[in-house]
Amino acid sequence: MEDSAPGLTDADLTHVFERLYRCEESRSRDLGGSGLGLSICQQIMLAHEGRIYAEHSLLGGVKFVVVLPPE
Repeated sequence: MEDSAPGLTDADLTHVFERLYRCEESRSRDLGGSGLGLSICQQIMLAHEGRIYAEHSLLGGVKFVVVLPPE
């Protein structure tokens, strides 16, 4: 899945799956989530022997890639 701009910085891409990490600059809970969603997604992928990662999208935003092992 990928989206258009605005995207994430290189630094945000390296931390985006850390528990409680929030990319939104003010870090205000009024303007965003708790910073748990992508960490939970990563743990689910690990439990299924898969992986998830984020990279810059050609559309200017973020591209999330989910890789599941073959059956």
